[in-house]
Amino acid sequence: MNIADLVLYQCRQQPPAPALCAPGSELGLVSYARLERFIHNIGQRAHALGLARGDVAAILIRDPILHVAFILGLSRIGVVTVSVRSPDLPKELQVAALISATPVRFSNAGRAIIIDTAWTEGDGLALSDSQIGVGRDDELHRVSLTSGTTGEAKAVGFSQQ
Repeated sequence: MNIADLVLYQCRQQPPAPALCAPGSELGLVSYARLERFIHNIGQRAHALGLARGDVAAILIRDPILHVAFILGLSRIGVVTVSVRSPDLPKELQVAALISATPVRFSNAGRAIIIDTAWTEGDGLALSDSQIGVGRDDELHRVSLTSGTTGEAKAVGFSQQ
């Protein structure tokens, strides 16, 4: 089961309840109903731009609510996400796309996709499993960068398990 599916379950159980809130976020308080629409709308747009199951997408978005929404929206369609603080990405990650809220010069990514809150808007309909494929629990799901003892970023991968 995809981690986004667990969040979507909660979205259906208590739609009006607060799901995300962060000081300074442009989006303010987001209910579970609104978060569900965000997840599906982000997934639709990313899929339409050719992002697919197994692709790695680096997320460079400062707004914490929008950042989380992108992690969940991309995860829902099987895109592996990694949160980054810099557009200079480790070559080993083989990043298909750097997703950013501002135009940036980047290295070691296939392309940059500039986003805004309009990505959260739309009909909120989920893509079907036949459109995005069905993942396995042992598939790579998320990557975290850690500096360890050398100060250089090292990638640690996580599966749904």
